[in-house]
Amino acid sequence: MFSAFIASAGEVSSHRDSVLFYLWALLLTLANIAAWCLNTLSLPGNWLIVGLSALFAALVPSPQGQGIGWTGVAILAGLAVLGEVVE
Repeated sequence: MFSAFIASAGEVSSHRDSVLFYLWALLLTLANIAAWCLNTLSLPGNWLIVGLSALFAALVPSPQGQGIGWTGVAILAGLAVLGEVVE
């Protein structure tokens, strides 16, 4: 009767991993906003965003295929190169 209220160890672990993933994603978003603001000071904020995103892709396991993959990091790097060319 009470077994419906008790989560299995796998469910708890999965929930904890999901919460940690979203916490890291929030921290990445805040760090990327700070890096984007560095552009106003003529500092390399775009490259910092690429670096932080690559670090996130390498170190943070993404649950169920969510998150930033290496394709996304390559697109960010291409946009950063394009920004340098335009500048």
